[in-house]
Amino acid sequence: MREHQRDTENLNEGDGVREPVTDNGKRAEAIASDQATATLNDDDTRSINSVEDEDERVRCPKFNEKTGMSNPKLCKGMKFPNRKVFRATLREYVVKKPVGIKFKLNEKTKVSVHYKYECGWKIYASQITGELTFQIKAMAVSGVKHRVLQDVYVDLSINQVYRAKRKVREFILGDERLQYGKLRDYAEMIRVTDVGSKVILQTEITEPNTQPKFKRMYVRYNAQKVGFLGGCRPLVGLDGCHLKGKFGGHILLATASDVNDNIFPVALGVVEQENKDSLVWFLQTFADDIRRPNKLNLVFISDRQKGLIPTMELLFPTVEHRFCVKHIYNNFKLNFKGLELKAALWRCAAATTVREFEKRMQDMKELDNEA
Repeated sequence: MREHQRDTENLNEGDGVREPVTDNGKRAEAIASDQATATLNDDDTRSINSVEDEDERVRCPKFNEKTGMSNPKLCKGMKFPNRKVFRATLREYVVKKPVGIKFKLNEKTKVSVHYKYECGWKIYASQITGELTFQIKAMAVSGVKHRVLQDVYVDLSINQVYRAKRKVREFILGDERLQYGKLRDYAEMIRVTDVGSKVILQTEITEPNTQPKFKRMYVRYNAQKVGFLGGCRPLVGLDGCHLKGKFGGHILLATASDVNDNIFPVALGVVEQENKDSLVWFLQTFADDIRRPNKLNLVFISDRQKGLIPTMELLFPTVEHRFCVKHIYNNFKLNFKGLELKAALWRCAAATTVREFEKRMQDMKELDNEA
């Protein structure tokens, strides 16, 4: 078997399924990369810290004093109108649990609190510069240790808690490594039961005399193509997110907007990482599958991911490519803060004519000339 051999399967309407074999004649199971070792780290207790943290998609929720005080739920990034509201919420939170807490810091601009028992639970909140707003900047939760100590009087170590959580995850989600071996059966089931769908499963062999390993996958169901071409606006949103698991990777998504302004998923891909090579593969497959974007007069909208801009210029140089205002605002607010400037930016983005856009831009200049 040649080194760096690749086995790419296109499982769509009318295609057959070809089973790769190893030197000993056995069916090769698609397994995950050995480089993605199953180590237990901080990802088991918190979200992935990455560039996605700047996106604020579901972060920094604002606490509703009227509806949230009866059963307060705290999370990292939550904002409170002022210190008084934060302390009142914290008081209700520990009463509802109930738990014993101890203040490490209790100042006008910052508050740090933790459990009296050494279980790892703690919250740190501070005042946002230039505002009265209080925000939870750090929150660590290791409540399993404390709960076991209370219920069965057994003092677990942090490593024991981590191992127990890993076992529970495996019990609920199953063995991720074995699930990769079922992808061929899954792809064949889609092809047989949903005629018109398209699945591409790509594997690779990185070393001689080894089994093929999963590399990429593209999935588009028949109803997605029919619905997109027949009932959606010619606008495609491109985005991606990390896969939180043993082997990592990225999901790439192509979505559209239907006549009710609802998000309509069109296709998805699972790749090793979000770079130019994987983006070219996903978008080229998408274009060959759905139809060429220039023939459909499509407009693409995305963030300013570094590899995406040159990819669009390479594959679709004549197709409109615009950027998401939310991502633009995330960069804009670093230098220009305030709700008034935020509203002005969104009014500029909502302008539908050149004349209206110029007027909105002039309004923004009157608020802040540098903006």
